[in-house]
Amino acid sequence: MSKISQWFFDANAVALPQSIIPTLVAISLALSSENFSIEYAILALIGVIATHLAVNLLDDYFDFQYDEKNIRKKLSE
Repeated sequence: MSKISQWFFDANAVALPQSIIPTLVAISLALSSENFSIEYAILALIGVIATHLAVNLLDDYFDFQYDEKNIRKKLSE
């Protein structure tokens, strides 16, 4: 497995639709605005994707740091 594909796997990239769909809806609503900029819309979409993946990686990192295998179970109780 390449490093990039491993990074996407570790970042839980399958959860990206949770942040991409609202961003695309916001972009589609803003299309009719006279000051709409497609460059800024694409930049915002890339920022949302990068932030989502980074937060997922940070979450896994802090779980690893605390060495808690069942931390999610403890938090849900």
